[in-house]
Amino acid sequence: RLRYAEHMISKRDARTAVRLLRRGGVLWYAPDQDFGPEQSLFAPFFGIQTATLLATHRLARLTGCAVVPMFPLYDPQQRRYRVTLLPALEHFPSDDPAADLARVNAIMEQQVRRAPEQYWWVHRRFKTRPPGDAPFYE
Repeated sequence: RLRYAEHMISKRDARTAVRLLRRGGVLWYAPDQDFGPEQSLFAPFFGIQTATLLATHRLARLTGCAVVPMFPLYDPQQRRYRVTLLPALEHFPSDDPAADLARVNAIMEQQVRRAPEQYWWVHRRFKTRPPGDAPFYE
């Protein structure tokens, strides 16, 4: 990961991420991780209410940074990754964090559908469930 990045920032170090973005730096992180309900809202992902990190919404609100969706796909013929950068999200963040997270998940879902076999399904994306929902993994 450090081959293309200046340095790594711990998921517990939001201040460094905010400083980096405020000075115009670039931050990549995986918004589809399940870190539990404390820093998440539930938003649909493949039709399943999914704990979705608030960090995308919060970092954009705190720093005014652009949110540019990025998706790597492995090309087996070329034996290399090809990265797709989508246009920066317009009117993001909004005043509605739940709508913003649903929007991020919809974009991610659209990209995953291009090559679902390349998505990191072993990550327990649906581990945290809304109150009253049965566990997803048994």
